[in-house]
Amino acid sequence: MNGFALISLTATFLTAGVGLVVLHHNPDRSINRLFFLLCLLLSCSSLSEFGMRQANSYREAHFWLRFGAFWPVVLSLVVHFVSLYTRLDSAHLNSTFFAHLFTPR
Repeated sequence: MNGFALISLTATFLTAGVGLVVLHHNPDRSINRLFFLLCLLLSCSSLSEFGMRQANSYREAHFWLRFGAFWPVVLSLVVHFVSLYTRLDSAHLNSTFFAHLFTPR
């Protein structure tokens, strides 16, 4: 196993663990649930990177590339999380902003 793959594998478990700790702390808050979802998607993305770095063939690497093809959703969730965390959603942004944020172009 190469060192870069080990970093991706470590990131997979760390992000999932941090998300679980935050969700366990207070599962009723929407910000905690959103953070957990963000950590879960980042964990899957790191797992995809690990698989691509460990792939032995083009076909296997292509599978892992397709597995991690949800990265635009991660970016949208980061914007959504930051807007919730800074409380921008209630005062300055309306629901159409979030609808446009998550719809594909």
